Amino acid sequence: MWIRAFYDFNPEEAGYVGWTNESGQVRALRELNDGDLMLIYGASSAQTKKHMRSHVLGFVEIEARPIRDFEKASEASQLEKKNSGEANLWTYALPIHRAWRALDKLSIERIAPVTYNRAAGQGIGVWGQPLTPDEIATALKIKVTEFALKNPLTD
Repeated sequence: MWIRAFYDFNPEEAGYVGWTNESGQVRALRELNDGDLMLIYGASSAQTKKHMRSHVLGFVEIEARPIRDFEKASEASQLEKKNSGEANLWTYALPIHRAWRALDKLSIERIAPVTYNRAAGQGIGVWGQPLTPDEIATALKIKVTEFALKNPLTD
């Protein structure tokens, strides 16, 4: 299981985990497998709503295959990226197979005290970082609810 920071958590619309540079996608494909989980937390940045910053937002199960963002993003999600000036960001992607939203408001520092480091927050946000076995055990105790993902090709 990896951690990764997002500005927002809307996999039901976006449907992918993305990187701006292809090297991020290549690294992820080298280190992740189909069915691996990512624990998503709110990035500590102005682009993230204050109530989400540094808090666990949910989990995504990824497919380890390269795609481009538009292959999984809904029209609404693509339009939102374009309108915010972020159309060219996070375009190298891995599809999300399933997703769960966290029901409890928990700090990422509480769940991943070894792996998460505020000073390395941007690097973790961009690249992701594997959790320790103890952190994985703690993360798997988080109460979640699964939600349906949209398929832009059929919805």
